[in-house]
Amino acid sequence: MIKFQSLDVSTSKISNREDLLSGAVEVPSFINNPQALMLGLSEVTEIGDSAFVNCSAMTSISIPFSITSLGKHVFKGCAGLKAIHCENAEPAKITPQTFQDYPGLSECTLYVPRGSKEAYAKQWDLFTTIEEEEPVYFYDLGVRFIFNENRTSVSVASFQKKSISGYQEIEETAEYNGVTYNVESIEIGAFFGCTHLESIYIHPSITSIPDYAFSGCENLTQTNLPGNLESIGNSAFEKCFKLVLRDLPCDLKEIGSRAFINCQSITEIVFYENVTSIGNGALSCCRKLKKIYSLASIPPVVPKILAEHFEYRTIKLYVPKGSQTEYNEAKGWNVLHEVVEIKN
Repeated sequence: MIKFQSLDVSTSKISNREDLLSGAVEVPSFINNPQALMLGLSEVTEIGDSAFVNCSAMTSISIPFSITSLGKHVFKGCAGLKAIHCENAEPAKITPQTFQDYPGLSECTLYVPRGSKEAYAKQWDLFTTIEEEEPVYFYDLGVRFIFNENRTSVSVASFQKKSISGYQEIEETAEYNGVTYNVESIEIGAFFGCTHLESIYIHPSITSIPDYAFSGCENLTQTNLPGNLESIGNSAFEKCFKLVLRDLPCDLKEIGSRAFINCQSITEIVFYENVTSIGNGALSCCRKLKKIYSLASIPPVVPKILAEHFEYRTIKLYVPKGSQTEYNEAKGWNVLHEVVEIKN
């Protein structure tokens, strides 16, 4: 198992491993990190000193595009390592000691994205065999996409970071080298921490907003949520302080924990009748929230929709005619002090 160390509130590095790794190893581009502020997600940006020391049974390793630097003696004693795959077309920074004491260096093949061989040959010049392969990701209109396994479709990749600002669009398709690919989904944490993102259009082909998709987009004010959207993941819009929305999609069924926590510009919100479950604290710390409309006659399952006791007294819950008793008795809803039936 790989061990990680926090660098700051939103990034981590690989510091070591708890046991000897073997076979093909894939370094993740992000991890769930409870120390990463309230957001719980951390981008893996560094491979630290001696990270894979003595992993002699490791045969290949894939280094994601998020990695920007490698420390000293990273592959010391890795005699069986014969292939290193780098996803980023821009070589990560290395030290003169990065590949020191790596016994398999002379027999290792370095695989790099098409078009980047020259850059790697110059900066990672200890490798005698460098081969190009089809890239894992590409950019279209400023948004980064990652190829899915069969390379016939793509997903919006994780951690767009500083490349994203102002208004953006997730369209039905994306183009690379003259070929058009269907955009199948949005990856976990796709726009995590994009503090300069202000508004975004999401094409109706997208049916799920995954965990952390827009967490920490502090200046995001507007987004359309497609009408056929079925789920919103954990912390999907956490700390989107300026986000303004009211009506959630009619087809929406599931809302994750902390989905809208700290969305301090939401004043009222509507859950339509298809919503069956709402995660813990989904609307906590929404300071301006005054009205919740839940249009399902059977209360959606929710452990605790709000977190702070003062919120129970200041928010009105509007429910379908004839369902007031059910909501007053339902866990998670019964803490709200004022439940009002909607007149037909």
